[in-house]
Amino acid sequence: LSTREGIQLIMTGHQPVGDAPWPIQIPIADEEDTQLWLFPCDTSYAGDTRWAIVKGFDSSESACLGRGSVTRGRGEVAFSEPLVELCPTGGSINSVSTHGCLSDGSYYETDNMLDADDEDNLRLGQKLGTVEFKDNDTGVTKEGDFWVKGKVGRNHLVSFGEGFNVWNAYIKPI
Repeated sequence: LSTREGIQLIMTGHQPVGDAPWPIQIPIADEEDTQLWLFPCDTSYAGDTRWAIVKGFDSSESACLGRGSVTRGRGEVAFSEPLVELCPTGGSINSVSTHGCLSDGSYYETDNMLDADDEDNLRLGQKLGTVEFKDNDTGVTKEGDFWVKGKVGRNHLVSFGEGFNVWNAYIKPI
């Protein structure tokens, strides 16, 4: 239905996904190189994002700066702006990108996530699989299904969500 109707992207809100939008690639059966993108973008509780070390990957430590002195859940530093560029004549989507600041104060900017030939996008929106990780705040080791959200500097930003908790980690590109 999505390709027949020309749907390329579904952007959603009202389900917090940490401090950055959470792109998800959905391959379309029987259509090679065709993707539907689901793009949840609610970062209203970014100030509550937790950070982790992912075991088995070259992962670096980071920490959430929290909500600071503001009462809103986003905190003082985190923001995100998804950008969608449409074709002015046909209405199709030319590009989807995002930029902002994560809960640890790191700035990020993604390339056009629809550009499948861009090596930064090869794993974008895909699940890493179930991995073991250590919560940086509590030291507790858990397991979770991390997804690749994007690239920050030379690292991939990966995230796992469980209930109202979202854990981020930086890993070397895979």
